[in-house]
Amino acid sequence: DKTRVQGTSNPALTVSYSGFVNGDNNSVLSQQPISTTTAVISSLAGNYPILVSGATASNYTITHVNGIFTVTPGSPTSITLAQITLYENQAAATRAGNLSSTSDDPGATFTYSLVSGTGDTDNSSFSISGNEIRTTTSLNYEQKAIYSVRVRSTTQYGLTLDKQLNINLSNVNEIPTIAAVADQTI
Repeated sequence: DKTRVQGTSNPALTVSYSGFVNGDNNSVLSQQPISTTTAVISSLAGNYPILVSGATASNYTITHVNGIFTVTPGSPTSITLAQITLYENQAAATRAGNLSSTSDDPGATFTYSLVSGTGDTDNSSFSISGNEIRTTTSLNYEQKAIYSVRVRSTTQYGLTLDKQLNINLSNVNEIPTIAAVADQTI
């Protein structure tokens, strides 16, 4: 039996032998076995037959046992945030960065969501639109400089990966204010 991730090349098919006697091995075969599968690089996730044929020998009766070739969908293997400079005091819906994912399946597509779990401390301060993380409120650097969110990447097959990501807020030089001073007589 063999397994591979959807969209990748088939591994080499191999054959094993049992039942030879008196120290014989597959070298006594006058014709070596041939194994094939119907799974090709574009095959969807599922099970495909591995068919074995050939293999003849004058002293042996050969029985073939076919195998199963399993094509699995590729789970996300990483989530990355390409953060852009996010300044404090910006309006809600300001873009904080773009998300991307990788998978062993070169044809995988990803959707993103914020999920509960370790690292979700600041999920309520952000939202995801497509692959963009955006603020849901105006953020203040003096209150907090680093925000933590937990993001889930999901493939078109429903396979997921969760990851905690940090979003850095940049300080701006704010206009100084002077407290009102009451009239005084000296």
